[in-house]
Amino acid sequence: MEGIPEITGINPLGLIFIVATSVMILMVPSSFIHLPITIASLYLTIGQQTEVLGVFTFTPYRILFFVGWLRLLLRRELDFPKLNAIDKSLLLWISVHFVVHVFLLYGGEERALVNRLGYAYDTVGIYFFYRVTIRSFEDAEKAVQIISVMLIPLAILMAFEKVTGRNIFSYFGGVPEIATFREGGYRAQGPFRSPIIGGTFGATMFPLFVGMWWKEEGGKLYAALGVIGSTIITIAGHSGGPVSVYVIAIIALIFFRFRDKIKIVLWTILILGIFLHLIMTAPVWYLYSRLSAFVGGTGWHRAYLIDMAIEHFDEWWLVGTKYTAHWMPYSLVINPDHSDITNQFIAEGIAGGLITMILYIITVVYQFRGVHNGMEAAEALNFPMERKMFIWSMGAAMVAHIFSLTSITYFDQIIAFYYMLVAMISHASDLMLRVEEGTLEEGEETEEGGLSTA
Repeated sequence: MEGIPEITGINPLGLIFIVATSVMILMVPSSFIHLPITIASLYLTIGQQTEVLGVFTFTPYRILFFVGWLRLLLRRELDFPKLNAIDKSLLLWISVHFVVHVFLLYGGEERALVNRLGYAYDTVGIYFFYRVTIRSFEDAEKAVQIISVMLIPLAILMAFEKVTGRNIFSYFGGVPEIATFREGGYRAQGPFRSPIIGGTFGATMFPLFVGMWWKEEGGKLYAALGVIGSTIITIAGHSGGPVSVYVIAIIALIFFRFRDKIKIVLWTILILGIFLHLIMTAPVWYLYSRLSAFVGGTGWHRAYLIDMAIEHFDEWWLVGTKYTAHWMPYSLVINPDHSDITNQFIAEGIAGGLITMILYIITVVYQFRGVHNGMEAAEALNFPMERKMFIWSMGAAMVAHIFSLTSITYFDQIIAFYYMLVAMISHASDLMLRVEEGTLEEGEETEEGGLSTA
């Protein structure tokens, strides 16, 4: 795949970085537990990885989340919330995905077992770490504030890469020293595994920073830093996909003004999509191709991939498939058995059949329902504007992620920031549950001054 060099292993500077951030995780106050993990996720490439027992690959963010769980155990901070619909749907999806992929598709092969254990570790380990450590809006806001500050040096380094073509993060391995040059400009990727993933990270974080604008006590400063940093990172990627995601995020934020009529808006969008599908000479998903004519990118590939997934439905629907190279005119250099599957939903089907794809879609549905529940609770408890906008910004960020996941798959540290968002939405969703149970009253506050589900 473009822009992905050979993994190099942990070098001395990377080792110092990992040890230092691990010590920070064990020592910092609980309100700053996300700081070292954010630093490592933003400034270490997954080229800094090591093998445990000669089999299991641990990247920096996997190592740091392991240390995070160790800290929770050692300091007796491990207090699991009551499982909600989002939690249960994620556990069901990843369990079925694991069983079908490893035992039905690959017959228990060791390579498949190890690979899917890593996939499950990323999902369950990262999501539930944030689920345990984000127990109030103050926790969520603190995590976003930390990212907004840490983003500025990253944005500067990626802007430097965009201008000069040299990637400072190449010292850590896993990313090229010289950036890819395409369509008249360098494509900066920073510590991420591709320019598209790097730009997508910026675009999907952008709504959360906008949501901080209404917060008192420095909210505007953090919002400004985050918006500037995320915008620079999105542009530095020099890729049409992230720019499209950025625009979608802006549109989703604007719809806050129409939140009372959101069901009408969603039905209108659905009906419009069906109408376009009927009148267009090509299926509606070929809008990707037309969009790429304006913002750049390989929209035709994304649209054609959906065509091929439908055409070859009989090959993958039961338990997935090991071979998709014949779907497209070209296959992956790093894996000649497969085409470039740039769609997370189709990737789930290929990995575990139709049942896995459906369960994955259900997790997304519950995540959006969680945002809806959070907004309902905010209205019921007469939350201030800053709380309502912050919850809405979570939904806008999720819209951006899902739009992105129809055209790429996530395969590096962006996963950590995605599951952080899902955990934040889980907290917002819990508020409505507590309102219905009568265990949360208007004005209930934590010691930090914010509503909590603890």
